[in-house]
Amino acid sequence: MTGSRYVHKDRWIAVRADDCVTEDGVSVAPYYVLEYPDWVEIVALDADDNLLLVRQYRHGIADFSIELPAGGMDPSGADPCTAAARELLEETGCAGDMVWVGEARRNASTHANRGPYRPGAQRRAGRRAQERSHRTYRTVLGPCR
Repeated sequence: MTGSRYVHKDRWIAVRADDCVTEDGVSVAPYYVLEYPDWVEIVALDADDNLLLVRQYRHGIADFSIELPAGGMDPSGADPCTAAARELLEETGCAGDMVWVGEARRNASTHANRGPYRPGAQRRAGRRAQERSHRTYRTVLGPCR
């Protein structure tokens, strides 16, 4: 890398433009890197091994998406299981015992953040829909076999 600069930076995302040179001497400039906060996804199963999912509106696709409960990590570096428990409760109204499953990177070629961290949870509480000023969560259960 021969240079690097931020094109945009706020609390949600930073866009970095790196000037790179390959092993063959080819210049790749700018090479954009997206920096997001770290985040967690929760693999939550109920007593019958149903996978707990949420349905919510996603502006990026202008449609609803069915996905694992997920959310941002505390920038102070809080424990991923603590963040996962908070997000599971916030998005589904459910609580469970968190068990560390692992960590993955979605797109390491252009994304610098860590995550999703994947704590798992055995669901203990009942499910409920939660209304928010900017989104609606709906709990969806599906077989995980």
